[in-house]
Formats: sequence, structure tokens, C-alpha cells
Amino acid sequence: FRDRGTLTTVDVPGVGDVVVPGVVPRLSKTPGEVTSLGPVLGDANDAVYGDWLGLSDEERKTLKAEGVI
Repeated sequence: FRDRGTLTTVDVPGVGDVVVPGVVPRLSKTPGEVTSLGPVLGDANDAVYGDWLGLSDEERKTLKAEGVI
């Protein structure tokens, strides 16, 4: 499975190497690849709460301290 690209290994920060399914179908000109498992939980909090919802830095700090986010 690994030699055919059905399984691939991805380095996950804080975890290490994780074996995950590869891209199927595997095309000759555009085979595709898995480079990450996606963003870490909470990575977009500042963008969502700050940019989208308009909360200030102080409001976000308070919500974090209270365990809301």
C-alpha cells in the first residue's frame, strides 16, 4: 500500500509522523499529495473573533481567560 501511494506519512506538529490515506485516484500528470492534516484547533480564532466579529484584543483575552474560547 505504501509503495503505491495508497498510504503516506505526514508530520503533525506536537504529535509526530502519522500514516494517512494518500490521494486516490493517483493521476500521472497531477498525482496530488497530502502535506498536512489541516489547521490546528483554534488557529483561526483571532480572524473569526477579531476580523469577522469585531471583538477587540482585550475582549478576546477576557473570553480566553473565562474559558469561552
